[in-house]
Amino acid sequence: MTQSVGRGLAPKPWYLWYSARLLDVAAEVALAAGSPRASEFADRLGALAGRAGMREFAVRAQSHRAALGDADAAESAQWLAKEIDNPVLAGWVARRQAG
Repeated sequence: MTQSVGRGLAPKPWYLWYSARLLDVAAEVALAAGSPRASEFADRLGALAGRAGMREFAVRAQSHRAALGDADAAESAQWLAKEIDNPVLAGWVARRQAG
């Protein structure tokens, strides 16, 4: 039990990944639907990713913000993605920026 408590109190508890993924999908769906909630989901994802050190989700949050018209977020998403060794993420960001 002590080990479980320690994992739950860690700076990046395992269960936060699920919350981040749900916020990421919610932002994607809201963007596709033209919902005004897209910004809220992107902001919440960015805050969670920042607190928990989830760098890939931080990139995705910035990319969502970029899709909403934030030019600074577009630039930072590209720079943040370069620091992460994940070709899938880099490709996703590049496609997102292009279209």
